[in-house]
Amino acid sequence: MKSLIGKEYNEIEKTIQWELFYENIFLVIVELEDSRKLLGIGNKDLKVKWEIGGNGNDAIMNIWIKNGYVYAGTWGCWALRLDYKTGKILDKKFTK
Repeated sequence: MKSLIGKEYNEIEKTIQWELFYENIFLVIVELEDSRKLLGIGNKDLKVKWEIGGNGNDAIMNIWIKNGYVYAGTWGCWALRLDYKTGKILDKKFTK
């Protein structure tokens, strides 16, 4: 899997699964040829600032906001609490 960081969003070959605009960042779950990722897209230049996810158990299935934090759920039943500005995983909890 190649990194998408720095690429312009409209140039990525993808299928959009979910979009959310939060605190000046577009959070988008995309289905790519070989993976399913959550992308953080800058609202001014529409470039990918960060990405998380992948294939198999790491595939991102959903996102939600709770108590001011962004969460992403994976196929492998992990809830990831994220820093929405950087995509850094702040906490990880098994949910099954």
